[in-house]
Amino acid sequence: MPVVTKNLFVLGLISVLLLLSACGLLRDEPTNKAVAIVQSYSTMPDAEYSLQRNAITTRERLAFDYLRALQEQNSKLSYAVEDVRRTEPGSRTVIVTVNERATTSSRPERARFEIMVKRDIQKIWRIESYRLVE
Repeated sequence: MPVVTKNLFVLGLISVLLLLSACGLLRDEPTNKAVAIVQSYSTMPDAEYSLQRNAITTRERLAFDYLRALQEQNSKLSYAVEDVRRTEPGSRTVIVTVNERATTSSRPERARFEIMVKRDIQKIWRIESYRLVE
């Protein structure tokens, strides 16, 4: 394989990996679960949300209500992993940021949630807790 072709191949491979990472396709299971819990409360149908709403603490419920209201007003939200900390084996603390995309405001809305994910005795990752941090 000529040097130029080999360099192009490596550059292409790196580009694909960066693209997959940016799309969230290379996240691990606990990180995916953290994003999924925030996204599900923000987007689930009203009937389902009203059944689960009372189980959510007031501060977090108000944040989810606000994110839901933004979506009802046709705002597009993006969900991103800001930070992952491995506090101990079988435990992760994930910071998930929700941003308003394509906003015309000088200060776009955002929310940050801290999600604790732990592996149980059957080695299944479970959401242990979550809280609004900003």
